[in-house]
Amino acid sequence: DAALPRAEAAGREHLLYHRGLALLYDGRPAEALGQFAKQLDQFPEGSWAGKARFRKADVLLSVLPRGARSPDEYHLTPDELYQLGKLHFDDEQYAPAAEHLEALLAGKWLLNDEPYRESVRMLLGAALVRDDAAAIVNYFEILKERYPELVVPFEQIIRVADAYARTGQHERAYLVYRATADASFVRDSAVGGTLQDEGRFLESIDFLEDLWRAYPDTPQVENTYYALAQTLAAQAQDPSAVRPRRAAAADGQKYVTHQE
Repeated sequence: DAALPRAEAAGREHLLYHRGLALLYDGRPAEALGQFAKQLDQFPEGSWAGKARFRKADVLLSVLPRGARSPDEYHLTPDELYQLGKLHFDDEQYAPAAEHLEALLAGKWLLNDEPYRESVRMLLGAALVRDDAAAIVNYFEILKERYPELVVPFEQIIRVADAYARTGQHERAYLVYRATADASFVRDSAVGGTLQDEGRFLESIDFLEDLWRAYPDTPQVENTYYALAQTLAAQAQDPSAVRPRRAAAADGQKYVTHQE
């Protein structure tokens, strides 16, 4: 057969294959398998016939006894990898969760946006638990680039900055620290606005001054202090409108804004 012209050899292979199919469709599987086996004996494994490719694994079947273990290796599907990883993560079993999710991202599958985002988020959480600085930086970078709107909890973002520093990326560590400080300052300074809305102007100034001293001198903090000076200057034009400070009810209650 090797001496046959390619076209003639392919034609014979194609004929043997379709004879096998005809026997199979006619309800004669044993004869069909014999026909396929004849084809495999005459032509090299992995050869082509028309648009179909044949391998011995495609046509030779093994029937296992009841309860016997299959020799074929089972591969988890992408959905199984994701769901198993998520279940382990929710149960705080971070090592098996990371194993399944890493296998999911390492595969050649095209994942939908939500499971991909959640997989990376859970892998970041697992990396934080095992304190793997390189993995922390890697998964945080993915989240930052692809999902900038995703909010990372304050406790985690501080550890991300530490991971940057431990991997020698000191400039990035500084940027994360500064951004975290600015975001925290903006959140805390909202209390000053609440005090002003309640007519407690002097308490709001006291609160913002204490807050300003507690935070590092980032541009955000400095700009807020400059705006505070402008607010004081404007209020000085009408000092009679400023209510006196309310006496503190007890230690630690200096800025409480409960209703009386």
